[in-house]
Amino acid sequence: MFAMCCPSRASILTGLYPHNHRVFTNEAPAGGEPGFCHLEYSTLATWLHASGYRTALFGKYFNDYAGTHRPPGWDVWHANESDAMVAQRAESFIRTESFIRTSAEGPTPFFAYVAPHTPHPPAKPPARYADRYPDLRVPRTRDYNEKDVSDKPYWLRTANRLSQKEKDAADKLYRNRARSLLEVDDMMTRLYTALRETGELDNTYIVFTSDNGFHFAEHRLQPSRKSTAYEPDIKIPLLVTGPGIPAGTHRSKMVLNNDFGVTMADLAGVRPTRKVDGRSFAPILRGQSPAWRSAFLVENPTGRVVPPFRTLRRSDGKKMTQYYTKDVREIYYLSADPRELRNVQKSVPKDVKQRLQHRLNALKDCFGFSCRTAEGP
Repeated sequence: MFAMCCPSRASILTGLYPHNHRVFTNEAPAGGEPGFCHLEYSTLATWLHASGYRTALFGKYFNDYAGTHRPPGWDVWHANESDAMVAQRAESFIRTESFIRTSAEGPTPFFAYVAPHTPHPPAKPPARYADRYPDLRVPRTRDYNEKDVSDKPYWLRTANRLSQKEKDAADKLYRNRARSLLEVDDMMTRLYTALRETGELDNTYIVFTSDNGFHFAEHRLQPSRKSTAYEPDIKIPLLVTGPGIPAGTHRSKMVLNNDFGVTMADLAGVRPTRKVDGRSFAPILRGQSPAWRSAFLVENPTGRVVPPFRTLRRSDGKKMTQYYTKDVREIYYLSADPRELRNVQKSVPKDVKQRLQHRLNALKDCFGFSCRTAEGP
């Protein structure tokens, strides 16, 4: 996985790790919408469309999307680069509701990919929510504006601690993100109501997630920094409801963004038309216990402010990051240190480092079934 929006969206739609889909930035030529064009012949949209689904996309597609190109597989297309304006967001929600109600009138199954820009900065909430949460601020966790970063890699040791002005700005953005998400709640209520009123709710899966996490001064990293391997960047929400999924249940398996499209296709009874790195977590949703990954790869091969790196993240909490430019590592034992405050790479036994390195080497160039083998059962 890659904690940046365009690489992550490419993984969602194709089922591939970034080193296989090669979308590494948010801008052309290696990223954004131009960088994704060569992959559009086989995506979640084409898989579903070829199997008889009516498909639609509303909201953000990729950065640099100019609004003149409709990719293969989409029957209804209302994409934009950014729907940050309130009027645009409202129009997108209305169109999505109309798509549901119109599609429900016919016998064809349907799929909607709804991608609001919210709560991406500048996170402008609608006026009705502008005064909510007046006292909300960034949680002052132990990694917030971290005091001692002497154990961190070279690029982070030189970062200054946040000033009071910068803290205030981060708190303001944090509040506005929370306020703007209330409009997403309104959208979800509206779409849920449309599904219920059209009789489609009991035959529909709803997947609610994001494309990447976000930093709010953890380890001195200021908003809107992301694209690191630290936990705030790589952990995202995932809520799923639908037929056969017991209400109120929680699963703790490690699910990746390259699993999302593969899983949605599986839930629709459709097979991808390309080799994929991800795997369907539909059996987990239904309460089964399939063999599952015990490790995964986080990668950023074209880093700028954050130097290029690869990271191994294991289910037992062991985590190792290796930077390209120097022989620099970070190793954390998350079970004892969930905030990644103590880089233990100097004290870890040599044989443990070798095992971590061997696993990372197996993942860094994996493709298809070899990724599932390297991730492990």
